[in-house]
Amino acid sequence: MKNNCITNCLTTWVELNKNALWHNIDTLSYVMGPAIKLGLVVKANAYGHGLKEIVEISTSHPATAYFFTASLAEAIEVKQTGCRQPVCALVPGDRENLEQALNAGVECSCFDQTIAQQIVAMAHAIGKQARVHLKVDTGLSRLGFTLADIDWCADFFKKNEHFIKLVGVMSHLADVVQEEIPYAHEQRITFDSFCSKLRETGLHWEETHLCGSGACPLSTHDTLVRVGTTLYGYWKSPAQKHRLEQRAQKKLVLMPVLSWKTRIMHLKTVSAKTPVGYGQSFVTQRTTILAILPIGYSDGLPRDLSNKGFVTIRSQPAPILGKVSMNATTVNVSDIPNAVIGSEVVLLGPPPSPTADNLAELCGTVHIDILSRIQSTLPRRIVS
Repeated sequence: MKNNCITNCLTTWVELNKNALWHNIDTLSYVMGPAIKLGLVVKANAYGHGLKEIVEISTSHPATAYFFTASLAEAIEVKQTGCRQPVCALVPGDRENLEQALNAGVECSCFDQTIAQQIVAMAHAIGKQARVHLKVDTGLSRLGFTLADIDWCADFFKKNEHFIKLVGVMSHLADVVQEEIPYAHEQRITFDSFCSKLRETGLHWEETHLCGSGACPLSTHDTLVRVGTTLYGYWKSPAQKHRLEQRAQKKLVLMPVLSWKTRIMHLKTVSAKTPVGYGQSFVTQRTTILAILPIGYSDGLPRDLSNKGFVTIRSQPAPILGKVSMNATTVNVSDIPNAVIGSEVVLLGPPPSPTADNLAELCGTVHIDILSRIQSTLPRRIVS
C-alpha cells in the first residue's frame, strides 16, 4: 500500500517549534532577571537547527539582545536576515571575511595582538570604526589576552580609537557541568581582576560577559549572558538545571525546539536468517518487515546508531537494523501494521521519539554533537 505523500511532500526535513523557542527564551530571561541581557548563540548553524530560521523566530522576542556566532561568515549571514540586534563573531578565524564583516556592522572578538592589528588595518583601509569584544583567557587556555597584556591593550585602544571601539570584555568558562564548579569561581576572580585593572587605565565598555546559562549564579557582575544549549531546550547536566532552579526559586522546564523527520521509501518482507545491510551485522530471527529510509550518515544520522538506535512511526518504536549507511537506513516495522510507503518517521523529537539526549547516550557523546551534525542542506520548517 502506498501513501501519495511520498510524491508530493518533503522526503526528509527538520521542524522548528517557534513556541518552544520562545518558551525557552522566556524561561532564561526570567532566570537572569531584568538587569542581565540574553545573547543568543547561533554558531554551527544554530546548533544544527538552522541559523536563518532561528534568527527569524527569535529576533522579535523582546528579551533577545544579541546574537553570537563562531565565524565572521556566520555573523554576516545573521546580519543579512535584517535582525535588529548586534551580532558578534566569537572566533573570527576566517579573516578573509573581515572586510565584508566590518562593512556589515559585525562585531568580533579580539583575542591577541595580531588580530587586533589586522582589525585596525582593515578598518583604516575601508574608513570604518570596528566594534570589538576583548577576549580574556581566564583558564580555558585557548584564545584571549592575560593580565600581562593590560598595558598593551590600553595603549592600543587609545592610540587607535578612531578605528576600533571597545564594546565589550568577555571570557569563557572551562567547566560548568559538575555540581561543584571551583575552577569557574577561580576564572570569575581572574576575569574581574582583568576588568578592574583595565578600567584603571581609563578604558570603558558597554558589555561584560563571562558566563553561559550554566554558570548564571556567577554572572552578577555582568551585563550579558550567552545562552546556547539551553536556548534549544537541553540542559548540559542535572547540576546546571539545579543551579538555574536555585536562582529562579522554582522548577524549570525547557522545551526541545527541533524535530527531525523523514518518510518510508520502501518496504520489504524477508524470511528468518536474512542478513541486513553492509557487513551482515544483523541477521533476522523471524520473518521481518523492513522499512528503508532515505537518510544516512551523510545527512547527519550517526553511524554509531547501527543496530542499537530506533525511530518512531505512528508513535511506535522501530529499531534500526544493520549498519546506518551513507544514504539509507533500515528499520524493523514488523510490529507496526499501519506503516506504509510515505509514512512519517521521526528520527529525533519529543518523547516517545528519540531525543538528542537518547541518541547521545547511545553514541557516547553529547546532545549538541548530535544536533550540530544535521545537514544544513535539509529543509527547515517553522511550526507552532
